[in-house]
Amino acid sequence: MSGSGSDVALLADALREASGGPIKIVRAESVAQVAELAGRKPFDVILFNCSATDADCPTELFRLRQSAPRIPIVALGKVSSEEQALGIVRAGAQDFLERNKVSGVAMVRALRFAVERHRALLALEALTCLDELTGLYNRRGLLTAGAQILRVAQRRETGLWVLFADVDGLKAINDGHGHAAGDEVLVEAGMVLRASFRGSDVIARVGGDEFVVLAVDAAPESRDLLLHRIRRNLERRAEEKPRPYVVRLTVGCARYEPGEEVDLPALLGRADRALYEERRRRRGERPGVRTAENGGSLPPTDRTG
Repeated sequence: MSGSGSDVALLADALREASGGPIKIVRAESVAQVAELAGRKPFDVILFNCSATDADCPTELFRLRQSAPRIPIVALGKVSSEEQALGIVRAGAQDFLERNKVSGVAMVRALRFAVERHRALLALEALTCLDELTGLYNRRGLLTAGAQILRVAQRRETGLWVLFADVDGLKAINDGHGHAAGDEVLVEAGMVLRASFRGSDVIARVGGDEFVVLAVDAAPESRDLLLHRIRRNLERRAEEKPRPYVVRLTVGCARYEPGEEVDLPALLGRADRALYEERRRRRGERPGVRTAENGGSLPPTDRTG
């Protein structure tokens, strides 16, 4: 939030008195500072000091919403019309409180309600971003979380690997052992990928038998190690739970290097093409050219299937 230091102190006193408990308020002067603070510690709510008559207010609020999407925002300011207040809410605020017309008790109540509404909204969004069968991200979740991961990588100038994988022979398993067995294979593949990557990496089932992994802060030379982990975990799962069929994955890889101007769909396209080339190679067809730029397929000594 913005505002003078004395205004912030008065607001803090009013909120503490109304809530009957400790409230910690941190003042920020800009959207960039809010994003920096939110990245260092968790906050329950953002109180955005603005004026509905200020033409830049909705724009700044929208930028704030983009910078801190998981923190609810309540706007506080002056309003000249109901439509202007609605414009601020449409820009991303949970509520708009008119300055000098709201008591400390009402403000505390509004902030608490905003936190609860936002939690419910995030829970609903999580349901729409998760694959029901595997519990991994679905395509929507991948595009949402992946775009954020790529922005962080670009800002920090770190590289990452994109892996596009599919389950070999899923149709044959469905036909020969039933769709319940096919679903079990998909769940198994998700478990293998979870065991092979860190909690900070993004793992998604993007449809049918296809999975995507974004391995963050991964060094260029870590590709073979990542593929080895997948193979090792596939073998381990097969030993722990023998089946009348074998769970195999074919994987294509694409690399994002710091400073590269590329978006997430383009990176996914590279990994998908690398997966296609690996399929062709394993079927004995003439493969395309493999380069460090567009990733590649598993080497013969590190195949996952």
